[in-house]
Amino acid sequence: MLGVDDTPGNLLALEAVLISSGAKQRERAPGAYAYGDPISREVVLNPDAATNVVARYFNAYRLAAYALTLYAMGHTLGAVVSTPAFGPESDAVVASMKTVRVVAMGADCTWYGFYRGFGIFVSIFFVFSAVVAWQLGGNSLEERVAFAPLTWALFASYAVSIGTAWLYFFPMPLAFSILVTLLLGVAGLRDLRLRRKAAGALGAR
Repeated sequence: MLGVDDTPGNLLALEAVLISSGAKQRERAPGAYAYGDPISREVVLNPDAATNVVARYFNAYRLAAYALTLYAMGHTLGAVVSTPAFGPESDAVVASMKTVRVVAMGADCTWYGFYRGFGIFVSIFFVFSAVVAWQLGGNSLEERVAFAPLTWALFASYAVSIGTAWLYFFPMPLAFSILVTLLLGVAGLRDLRLRRKAAGALGAR
C-alpha cells in the first residue's frame, strides 16, 4: 500500500489536495478533465474515469483482456474443438493416441485424452485470466492496489509462458504470451506509479 492509509478521511484529503492543485490549467479536449476542475471521489480513485470512454475500455488491463479472449478462442477452436491436421504422418500419430490405451493410477486413459483434457484446462485458464483482467480494468485505483498480488501473479504466469511457447510451440502462442505479459506489466507499473504519486500528494500536505 506504499504507506498510505486508505481510510475515507485520507481519501477525502487526497481529493482536497488534487482540487487545491488547480492553479495550473491546461488545454484539453472537450469533456476531458484538467486540474482545477471540480472532481469527484470516482476521479480520485479511478484516474481513467477522468478522461473518456476510450481510456476506460482500452486501458492496459482491458487490452490484455481482449488479447486473452482472442488467445482463448484461437486455442479452443484450433486445439480443443478440432485437432490440427499437419499431414498423413501427423494424422497417424493422432490415430495412435486415440487407440493406444494406458492405465494411469487405475484409470483407463488414452494419450489423446490427456491432450484433450490439458487443452481444456488451458482454455479455462485463459478465460479466467481474461475475466480477471477485464474486472481489474474497470476497478478504481484503490481496488486495483488491493489486488496487486493477483496482477503480478498473472504477469509472472504469462512471462513464464513465453519460454514455454518458445521451446514447444509456434509463433502465434509466443506472440500472444509476449503481448499479454507486456500489457499486464504496463498496467501493474502504472498503478504503482499512480499510487506513489498519491502518497506524495498526501505527504506534501
